[in-house]
Amino acid sequence: MKLRWAPSKTVGIWPTAGVFRLPQRERAYTTLLMATGLTFGSISALFGYIRIT
Repeated sequence: MKLRWAPSKTVGIWPTAGVFRLPQRERAYTTLLMATGLTFGSISALFGYIRIT
């Protein structure tokens, strides 16, 4: 289901990253990170979020 949203998010994120004058490689990384929803996982891993089930 997320794969359906990724192309539409890419259209919005790629130009926005260009506004900040990111190099093309960093722009691609940022776009993939944001479009696939990996940002929460990356941030939670950085700060040590633990889910107790």
